[in-house]
Amino acid sequence: MSGYDAHCHLDQLSDLAGAVARAQAAGVTGWCLAAADPADWEHLRGVAAQTGGQVALGVHPWWVTEHWAAQLARLPTSVDAIGETGLDHRCGVDRRLQRESLRGHLALARDRNLPVVLHCVKAVPELLQVLKRDGVPTRGGLVHAWTGDAQQTQEITALGLHVSVGTDLLRWPSPKLADMVRAIPAHRLLIETDAPERPLAQGLGEPADLVLIAEAVAQLRGGTAAVWLAQTGASARALLA
Repeated sequence: MSGYDAHCHLDQLSDLAGAVARAQAAGVTGWCLAAADPADWEHLRGVAAQTGGQVALGVHPWWVTEHWAAQLARLPTSVDAIGETGLDHRCGVDRRLQRESLRGHLALARDRNLPVVLHCVKAVPELLQVLKRDGVPTRGGLVHAWTGDAQQTQEITALGLHVSVGTDLLRWPSPKLADMVRAIPAHRLLIETDAPERPLAQGLGEPADLVLIAEAVAQLRGGTAAVWLAQTGASARALLA
């Protein structure tokens, strides 16, 4: 089983064909493209179809306005996941609107029986509060680019969610991140590049960098990069594909 990039933005890459070829050569043959701005939904769906990837559509916390409910009402039915949605206390968007939008996305994911893709920055306690109150979709979901501590990680996975880790393991390695990675149950662990958002100095800013992240996980948890590429790939496909 080959690697799967659980969260990326292939639609933002200038050399899409080259990126796909380099990913496949590295053993990464699957990916989920996550939406941010509703204005890009149709283009994103086209790129997903062109590259054989899965697609998550939603309204990113950075783009939430008072019109989020009307935007969600127009969300196409042919999607693989809802999101990305969530809470970001570092951005300037009204936190009440972010929370209302998150709850609306969760309700839609439950109604459509789809997994949800979550974004969380400086807001883990509030995210956990909303998830525990409203309920996680039956299909579960993932929190992408996760950097919470080990205790928070255990709370997230106990709710039935997957945790996706990315280039922060290489950009800002720390004992906290190492403990977090070790706290994730193996079947709940996913890996991602968030390409091209979080490029590595030694990488390409593309899904091919997933191999570097798998190597970092192997150093922290044992085994080999190939084993973690395969295991996280199987988990991601079971969730999203």
